[in-house]
Amino acid sequence: MKTSSKARIGTVGAGLAAILLASMALATLPAVFASNTSYNNVQVFVTTSSNLNYTYFFTAYNLTGQLVGTTQTPYPAAGFELPAGTYLFTVSAIEQTSYACYVCAQPMTSGVASGGSSSTSAPNPTVIKENGSLLPVFRQPASEYGFRVEQVSGPDTINIGTQNTTKFPDPGNRQGLIR
Repeated sequence: MKTSSKARIGTVGAGLAAILLASMALATLPAVFASNTSYNNVQVFVTTSSNLNYTYFFTAYNLTGQLVGTTQTPYPAAGFELPAGTYLFTVSAIEQTSYACYVCAQPMTSGVASGGSSSTSAPNPTVIKENGSLLPVFRQPASEYGFRVEQVSGPDTINIGTQNTTKFPDPGNRQGLIR
C-alpha cells in the first residue's frame, strides 16, 4: 500500500507542530515556578577548643526544626545561601585519626598493661592483658560541638565556639535541675 507524499507531509507537519507547542509550553515553566525570594550569603566559622585534625559538619535548621542545609568539610568554615529568617546553626567537629580501627586488638608498642589499668611506660595501650587474654582498648576520637541561633536578614558572618563533648553535663545527672 502506497502512501501519498501529501499525507506523509501532513503527518510530519502535525508532529512538528506538536513538538513546537510542547517546547513552548515547557519554556514557560521556569516562570511559573520562579519566586521573588532573595537569598542571603551566610558564612559560618568555627573555633574549636583543641587544635586537632578535625572534620567539620555544619548544619542549619529553621526554627520549625526542618533541616535547610548541611555540609561536611575539612575546613573550619562553611557557607549557606538562606532566605531571611531565624536559624539554628550547629557545628560538630570530629577528630580524624590514623587509626584503622578504634576497637581492634593490636600488639602493644611498649610496656605491659594488666588488670585493666595502664602502666607508666604505656600510658595509652592498644590492648590490655588480663588473665592471659588480650582485650581491645576502645579509643573514641575527640569530638566537639557548638551551636548558635541567629536572625538572618542579609549577608552575615557567624562565629561559633565549640567545646569537647565530654564537657557537656551528664543528662542522667539531674542535680541542680529545677523541678
